[in-house]
Amino acid sequence: MNLSNISDLILGTLSQWLETFLSHLPNLVVSLLVLAAFVYLARVVRRLVRMAMDETSEYVAVNRLVGTLSSLVVWATGGFIALSILDLSGFVATLLAGVGIIGLALSFAFQGLATNFIASVVLSVRHPFMEGDRVETNGHTGTVEELTLLTTILRTPSGQKVVIPNKEVFENPLTNYSDQDTRRVDVQCGVSFNDDLQATKETALEAVKTVDGLVSDRGVDFFYEEFGGSSINFVVRFWIDASDQGAFFQARSDAVEAIKAEFDAAGLEIPYPIRTIDLWRPDGASIEDVLQN
Repeated sequence: MNLSNISDLILGTLSQWLETFLSHLPNLVVSLLVLAAFVYLARVVRRLVRMAMDETSEYVAVNRLVGTLSSLVVWATGGFIALSILDLSGFVATLLAGVGIIGLALSFAFQGLATNFIASVVLSVRHPFMEGDRVETNGHTGTVEELTLLTTILRTPSGQKVVIPNKEVFENPLTNYSDQDTRRVDVQCGVSFNDDLQATKETALEAVKTVDGLVSDRGVDFFYEEFGGSSINFVVRFWIDASDQGAFFQARSDAVEAIKAEFDAAGLEIPYPIRTIDLWRPDGASIEDVLQN
């Protein structure tokens, strides 16, 4: 093959490529326009989704991620349409098959991550708690520091950091102590069998009414519960302003101090545990004789 034949071969190949390009140029222009339109649409969808999420959720990270995922879906749709316009159906089919296989593999590999992420989205929408709320879940009690895409982070009263998967928070019972502005405090105590029960009740009620933060319009309740082994046991219940996380513990402590002080002043006894020991004595012998023998 001489130089002239090589030149003709190259020119023929380039000419064929040019003809192919020109024949596909209209489809290429249309596909680029479609892709550009979907890029713009993706931005609009992301903004609208973010606005909708911001109305229902205060978790910025989750809102941002949901908006990004929605824009990626629009992006992918536009890309497949653009490839179809270019008559690359075989490539599109191969690409869809590859995406399906990869998606299936990832779904098995990251099943736990996906479940925790979905749980975080649901928690953000349902608002069972907010950052700063004091909650109890999965055997842990603490203040919510952050709801991430995968975990809920609590700070316990003793300062420990507890990280709980969102799936566990979503599927298990959760108590939110900050959901209401008030919280009930129960103080249990006992009084001697020899003391007057009506005087005991009046003294305990007057003592509890001195506690700071007491919600007076909710009243104070007093109930005798049982005849205990050493005392007649009762419970005093009252409501406090729970806007401060430590108010509950302080109010309960103040109530215990107030009841003890008022009982001492009134001469009422909070008895120690009492045990009666019956020593068997053969033939009427005295305890001293039994012990000596």
